[in-house]
Amino acid sequence: MKKIHWKSVTTGNFLALFLIFAVCTGPAVAENRLIRPGGVYYHRFVSNVDAAEGLWINPAAIGQAGPIRFLLIGEYADDKLMQSWGGVVSGDRIGIGYRRLDDYNGGKYEEYTFGTGMGLGHYTFLGGSYTYVKRADDIFNKKHFWNVGLMIGTSPQMKLGAVLSNLNRSRIDGEKSDIEQVYSISYRPQKLPVWISVEMSLSGGQRLSAADYTYGIEGSPMNRLQVYAGYRDGGQFEVGLTCHFDAYFGGAQTRFNDESDHLGTSLYGGYLLHPPDKR
Repeated sequence: MKKIHWKSVTTGNFLALFLIFAVCTGPAVAENRLIRPGGVYYHRFVSNVDAAEGLWINPAAIGQAGPIRFLLIGEYADDKLMQSWGGVVSGDRIGIGYRRLDDYNGGKYEEYTFGTGMGLGHYTFLGGSYTYVKRADDIFNKKHFWNVGLMIGTSPQMKLGAVLSNLNRSRIDGEKSDIEQVYSISYRPQKLPVWISVEMSLSGGQRLSAADYTYGIEGSPMNRLQVYAGYRDGGQFEVGLTCHFDAYFGGAQTRFNDESDHLGTSLYGGYLLHPPDKR
């Protein structure tokens, strides 16, 4: 069996990431942001995410080989259980997702997302996705969004990720909206089963000094158990727990602010059609 050698990130990888950043981040202009509403979906870092979650986090992750995944997510918020929900199916480097919000600005919200990804070699993956908002009672109604993502595994201890969304720049009152950008790095200390990550998000109309940051840690303190904890600028925390049972998995991730107000909890479960060999 041929031994796999991890290589340092290539000059081409760095250039690709830099060019994406340079082209889409210019001098600051008046912000015209069109960010899809949150809810149901939970947070993961764009540099460290699996194929199913990658559909809404970073479509490049869909390019990673693996079993077919079925993921169902429901939300508990405002004393309502499973009124808002979503689902994802991913496998063979394609993914399809649906999300429904029960009460968004006083009305319903529905969206569909389709994505695909591929490997470029040297542990580098590229992916794209398309989101169509079927129903909303505000400016999101009938809007569509084209998105692209990149993941680079520079070594067993480090990963990089980048996502650009709203590439088509959907219009708001006749004016083009901004391209949204997210950049992330994840690092795993040697001999520790955890990843430490930081993420920066901003729009094409913002300076770097106005970017928002998210910090987090995730890992497996014991077999079959995965934990997540993150903090986002503005005082929002997320903590989560996932349990794995061979072909099945399930968990919960809750969001709250720095005043301990509950903002919502995502409850999720899934199935791997072809579970990997036991280790």
